[in-house]
Amino acid sequence: MREYEPVQRGFTNEEAMFPLHIVAIDHTQLDVDVIDGKTGCEIGRPFITVGIDLYSRCIWCLYISFEDPSSNVLRKALLQGMFLKKSKERNGTESEWVVHGIPYNIMVDNGKDFRSIEFERVVNEVMKSHLMFRPKKTPHYSGVIERFFKRLNDDLIHQLDGTRKSNVADKGEYKSEEEAVLTLDELQNFITQHIVDIYHYETHGGLPLDENKPMVRFTEGCKEFGLPRFVLDKDEEDYRMELLPTYMKPYTKDGVVLNNVSYKSDSLNLFIGPRETKYKIKYDPDDISKIYFLHPELQQYIEVYAQQPAVDLLDGMNLHVYKALRVRWKNESEEKAKGLPSNEDVQRLRGKLRGELTEKYRKNRSARKKAQKMKLDVSVDYAQPKAGIVIKPKASDILALAKQARNNREG
Repeated sequence: MREYEPVQRGFTNEEAMFPLHIVAIDHTQLDVDVIDGKTGCEIGRPFITVGIDLYSRCIWCLYISFEDPSSNVLRKALLQGMFLKKSKERNGTESEWVVHGIPYNIMVDNGKDFRSIEFERVVNEVMKSHLMFRPKKTPHYSGVIERFFKRLNDDLIHQLDGTRKSNVADKGEYKSEEEAVLTLDELQNFITQHIVDIYHYETHGGLPLDENKPMVRFTEGCKEFGLPRFVLDKDEEDYRMELLPTYMKPYTKDGVVLNNVSYKSDSLNLFIGPRETKYKIKYDPDDISKIYFLHPELQQYIEVYAQQPAVDLLDGMNLHVYKALRVRWKNESEEKAKGLPSNEDVQRLRGKLRGELTEKYRKNRSARKKAQKMKLDVSVDYAQPKAGIVIKPKASDILALAKQARNNREG
């Protein structure tokens, strides 16, 4: 008998029995190039993270970015899956994306991002779900999500300007980089529209004949077995906080030192003590200007701002940028790397990093992709946008192409 690899709570192979009983999550790199919204310059191929409800084949979560698969990417995907998606308002869909809630089991492969302590903590302790690892060298266990990626490519991605196609032979002489017209946000909107308005209402051979469309299967399943566990609006902020990375750190005369940044507040001076005494700390990798300190008596998180370097220099800076600054600082002097950078150092190095990326931005795709990943604004002057470029194609045109692709496949 095939079995899933035992984990902390243990789980054996069984079919999904109700909505959000088992959600499979995986990543892939999309077969399409996108452009920078400010400059119109081609950046490269983003990654997509998707979670599929194995009971209904509905899409539970979706996250697209240039960030390599990581625990931070998974955190954002999990949040998107759990909460109300409000796709009509945010993405212009005709139907509402109603699939949300907390899965009972999350099934993943053996990638290092899925094996991270932080991801396991979030699934097991915060979501109170079971984590299931597919056995190694058994690709058939990932068939459902792989079929979705193929279907997405066939029905939508390979119809878009800037597509890489599925292989070199199909691509032929087509120049993806020159034909790219979509920004990352536009691509996310089109994929969301395709999922919510088309994919969820298509016929799926793996579903029962009387409920062979994902949304029908999900809706009928909720009627029969009840709604999945869901997060109340008033509890969303608590979940956002709990899903942030967690550390246990001492509070010394220098405050809390995390990732070579010192965070300190006069209101926490009573907690100054030996390094053996540690407190629960949370931080957002996308904004390292502050951390969240769990007050041991009040059991509430208190925002503690950066002191060295100063908070105004780190405001909105993500961890990728700060690590890049640290590398440049270390290259200047090995001795400097042993301490914390001064405010002047951060300001100077940030300008230096931006200057380096700006210089490479026009011709170097990797530099543009790096800037997107770091959310670092670079300034490149363009007299005119690329001839023939259309920054915002109509959603209806994209969906029409997707529907035609579906009809061709079914025909």
